[in-house]
Amino acid sequence: PVVIFITVFFYLLIQRNWKILLRPKSWLFIPVFFLFICPVLYAYYVQYDLHPEKVIRGMAHRSGVRFILWDQLFERAGGFDVKERNPDYFFLFHTFLWSFFPWSILSYGALIFWSKRMVQKKWKHPFHFAVLSFSFVLFVISFSKFKMPHYIIMLLPLAALFTAPYLNVIFSAAWGKRWLYPLHLFFGIVILLLTIILNFYVFHPQNIFFWVVGPVVLLVFMWLFFSKFPDQGSKVFWVSISFSLLFNFYLNYNFFPNLLHYQGGNELVKTMDKNKLRIPDQDIILVELHAHSFDFYSQHNHHTIEVDQFPKEYPGLKDKYFLMSPFLADYVRKKGFDLITVASHIDYNVATLNFSFLNPATRNSTYDSLMLMKVYPKGQALKYQQ
Repeated sequence: PVVIFITVFFYLLIQRNWKILLRPKSWLFIPVFFLFICPVLYAYYVQYDLHPEKVIRGMAHRSGVRFILWDQLFERAGGFDVKERNPDYFFLFHTFLWSFFPWSILSYGALIFWSKRMVQKKWKHPFHFAVLSFSFVLFVISFSKFKMPHYIIMLLPLAALFTAPYLNVIFSAAWGKRWLYPLHLFFGIVILLLTIILNFYVFHPQNIFFWVVGPVVLLVFMWLFFSKFPDQGSKVFWVSISFSLLFNFYLNYNFFPNLLHYQGGNELVKTMDKNKLRIPDQDIILVELHAHSFDFYSQHNHHTIEVDQFPKEYPGLKDKYFLMSPFLADYVRKKGFDLITVASHIDYNVATLNFSFLNPATRNSTYDSLMLMKVYPKGQALKYQQ
């Protein structure tokens, strides 16, 4: 909502149409806004306001409604009560480069182009509000100590608004044709090579649908790439659209499905189902606190326990099953326990890809494992099993 309000403000500022705020119906957006977000407010109310005993980031008696409407914005902006994540001021600037690709470089050019004309020529353009809104929001949230890549998504529609007319400006000038046309053809070649490497070397295709539709998508791209168009602008547009579709099709139907086989949480749930290992969810305790995919695919928010609290908590949990990584299992073993693996699967943090993992020759040295284990006091495993 903050982005919407800021965008409306800059739109009214550019148009100098403040009198619209004097109309009573203009303020209907307030009740409509709360009407549409009331399911979220109710969910936070039930989860937190009705349970003041819950301790959240070291504090009890926290209002979920106040948190979602007010506290989270300033906590994350100032880094209060939250761990820093991507505090780099330029994090969202380079995130925009890949999230808005292949138009991202052009978009930054458009940002400079329209900004200069606003300042130097005081030239009014219908989409100047998008330039101001995009710049203001990106600048402000870049100072936040807690940023995630998906934050940039809310700015992409604004970027599209001021980038599209700039594309028309560029192709009406000779200098624009000289650098934009070869640049986007170069992008097309790079994307084609990257698509082939990721989907035929890093991960081999294993999907019949992919084998049937994939070549068709590739042929369409090749046809557009080598076809003649009435003008260079049309070719840049269609080639850029086609290699975006090509790359995303191959990612979603081959690369990502193969990649998720190395995410231990979801695959461990599948392994348990395949082996008909029926364990009640309330009997599983997560010592590995970051196995979020295990929670998601088992459709249960499992109880967690810090590994350093394990010896203290164990007497009340000795009949449970524990989800651990080898590192955590070694820690527990050194504290005087025996561990027996019930189910396991290889595990890799798929959000942190590196060359060693992407290279099939060195991949085996990069991943860990996720294990569901029974834990017994030292030397008593056989006794408990009997």
